[in-house]
Amino acid sequence: WGEGEPHAWTGGAALEAAHGRCGYSCDAVGPDPTTRVASGGGDDRVSVYGLGAGFARLADAPKAHDGDVNSVRWSPADATLLATAGDDALVKIWKFVTA
Repeated sequence: WGEGEPHAWTGGAALEAAHGRCGYSCDAVGPDPTTRVASGGGDDRVSVYGLGAGFARLADAPKAHDGDVNSVRWSPADATLLATAGDDALVKIWKFVTA
């Protein structure tokens, strides 16, 4: 966007009921249509959604941490690795694999 140009959002999507409590963090990785979005929240859950799959839930860890999940981040070096951090004082590394 150039300075002074109007900004417009297109193609937005909402992940209804992604979390039972507040969602605290999300991160996306991959080019369309293989983009994956990871989210973490106050319900201790980490989920991965697929953009090309109409934001269907591809993976789910309902009790990923013993307490809120405060941060999720895909690795810039390996798009299959997801790091999460929670109120349990742990950082966990997850490997996303497709069947």
